[in-house]
Amino acid sequence: MNIGKILKTVREAKNISLRDIATMVGVSFAAVAQVERGLPSLSETKIAEIAKIYGIKSIENDKVVFYPEMLHICYIPVSYRIVQWDFFYSFLSFITSVEIVFLVNQKYLIGIAIKDIHNCIFLFLPRSGEKLGKTGIIENIIEKTGIKKSLTKTVVLKEGLKNISKNELEQYFFSVYCYTCPRIVATLPDGRTLLIPVVPIGAILEDLYHYLNYEKNPVRKEYTFRDFLHWAQKLLQKTDTEIAQDLEKARKIWNF
Repeated sequence: MNIGKILKTVREAKNISLRDIATMVGVSFAAVAQVERGLPSLSETKIAEIAKIYGIKSIENDKVVFYPEMLHICYIPVSYRIVQWDFFYSFLSFITSVEIVFLVNQKYLIGIAIKDIHNCIFLFLPRSGEKLGKTGIIENIIEKTGIKKSLTKTVVLKEGLKNISKNELEQYFFSVYCYTCPRIVATLPDGRTLLIPVVPIGAILEDLYHYLNYEKNPVRKEYTFRDFLHWAQKLLQKTDTEIAQDLEKARKIWNF
């Protein structure tokens, strides 16, 4: 895959100009433009710096892995009041979408929130104006993305999306999971106090086991295992190779 094409698409989606990104990394805008055309005009270090500003963590198997900690706000170009949907679908080809939430206000679609297989959340808005079209286009979008309708949702908002946060969007996705438990008091280095849940890991893993026995969607299964193994790697300090081997073993056991 052309890394330059990815960088250009993500830059345009995040509404960052060539001059702005060039200033941020301390290079000429012409050098950035050449990288986007596939020319080796910058070092790998500088390209990695650019990617990080865009929220790109890595590129694996022709797919882009973004940082899940942040909300990725992306803008779909609008030309002469016509939304450029081809740009939207081009961006989606770089990620593996697992859920879509259509955000509507009365009879208009005003935003699209997408969660990918790496637990990243993307919010797509029109680059100009306040709406992407009438709600009647939702069925067509579902068909073109290829996501099952059961993994999509339409949410009617009373207010706009101007200051919406990642946590606020999280509540609309199906993968929100809640439990009750005691909490411990934790004092942070800056003096703040947090109540940390005493996680009932046994109950959660039991639920996970039963869920996997009934989940038929291979994409959701892979998403679940990637997320599980990501944290297993942190807890057990496993190498990337060991995690990759565990994922392959899970694929054979759970058929995804």
